[in-house]
Amino acid sequence: FSTAIDTSASAPIQFHAMLKDVNGKTIRTSAKWNKTKTAVCLKILDTLPSADVDASPAYTADAFFTRALSVMSFDLTTKGGLLATGIRPDSADAQLHTEHGLCVVGSNILAAHPNGYPVELGEASVSTFLAKGAVTISFNRELDSSVIFADSVPNCVGLRTGSGVLVPSKLKLSKDHLTLTMTPDSALKSGGTYGVWLKDVPGYGIFGAAAISRHGGSFSGIGSNYGLIDTTFTVK
Repeated sequence: FSTAIDTSASAPIQFHAMLKDVNGKTIRTSAKWNKTKTAVCLKILDTLPSADVDASPAYTADAFFTRALSVMSFDLTTKGGLLATGIRPDSADAQLHTEHGLCVVGSNILAAHPNGYPVELGEASVSTFLAKGAVTISFNRELDSSVIFADSVPNCVGLRTGSGVLVPSKLKLSKDHLTLTMTPDSALKSGGTYGVWLKDVPGYGIFGAAAISRHGGSFSGIGSNYGLIDTTFTVK
């Protein structure tokens, strides 16, 4: 600040930092001041939204889908007695651009998906999936195994029939924590249709982070029914 701030309990207006994320959520902070009370370090206590994996442009002033913060203002009293509410930086709003969120970047139920790119709605499914095959789903960043396997039966991912019935399966996470494999307990029905169900899949270190636009810290699919793709696949 350009002048010292009164941080005492007797200040007419107590110092308060107002931060809101792009989803309108108020972000809590704690404050640590320098000796002259002209600079404050704000520690963010809440989880900020996470950025889109394919945001363009990335991490620049106009990168809309990486920008997590929408409001930063202050209520304060200066040591000279000036009272101010809702004060903001003079030149431009403060910006915080966060790390990438979690998204699916590949699966063996997709016919022609380029590895490493976010899965989109409308992608074609394979037509030759084997009855004794296992379904694999790959993500752009590590998953949190402690959350996925916290319950005896993981409830964040599942294989379902075309009518929505859950198919009993064993779930395994790869050593790099990037790929989930679902192996049905028994062979799938030849000619049957199936789909992958994803809800609140936890990303390591960002679990619970909301999405700035599409890819959050808890991936919940990309369709209205939490489907990996908006069409089912058929078993050979």
